[in-house]
Amino acid sequence: MPVNLVALYQSNFTKHMSTGLDKELIRQSLKELVNEDPAFVTALLEELEGELKQHKKQRLENIIREDFDEYGDVFRALA
Repeated sequence: MPVNLVALYQSNFTKHMSTGLDKELIRQSLKELVNEDPAFVTALLEELEGELKQHKKQRLENIIREDFDEYGDVFRALA
């Protein structure tokens, strides 16, 4: 079955444009909320900061776990 490259391109283009537009819409909405309800935005930012820290911590733990899985014998030999 031949691949319709034009349809595939248009689908991916629309998907990426939609995501970009969604982000811009969110950005503008948050800017409006800063004026209307700054306490809400502050609380949201604090919540997101906590989630970001947790995500970074989890990512680092995964990297360390992968390194120990891959180089565990070397680490044990050096210890």
